[in-house]
Amino acid sequence: MLKSSKYPHGGFTLIELLVVVLIIGILTAIALPQYKVVVDKANWSTMLDAVRALRNEQNFYYLINGSYATNISDLSGSFPGDCTENGDCTKFSLSLGNGYVFGSLKKSKVGINNALVLWPNGAAECYAYSASGARGRKLCVAIGGIKETEDDAACGGDCTIYSL
Repeated sequence: MLKSSKYPHGGFTLIELLVVVLIIGILTAIALPQYKVVVDKANWSTMLDAVRALRNEQNFYYLINGSYATNISDLSGSFPGDCTENGDCTKFSLSLGNGYVFGSLKKSKVGINNALVLWPNGAAECYAYSASGARGRKLCVAIGGIKETEDDAACGGDCTIYSL
């Protein structure tokens, strides 16, 4: 800060202001990508809880009826409050297959389009679709995924699959 006879109260020079703006820009550039990963992991965690609850309900249904449910509405479990009875939630969607449970993050302005599959044997997989690019793959690795296969037929040749 300079003090002069012309400006006795002092003030910041243009260079000082530019340096401060540059420092804030650098800190933002470093923090923003990590913030996106944290948001993705939070959405994933919410979906994971719902998918696990759905799998437990699916296993319970199998024990009672001898076959897996084909519709989520056939199950009696409770799912997150923002989900409809057909498995459509605010930030993700849930669906059932023949013994497996599928959860998919909805692509949004701040989100990615990744999916989680829980198999009847307890195995879990993270699908990182190509449209999400490196961000989707980064999420699968961040939650402990180990790359299994790329461009797999299970997702139409459009994803990388990570085992969890």
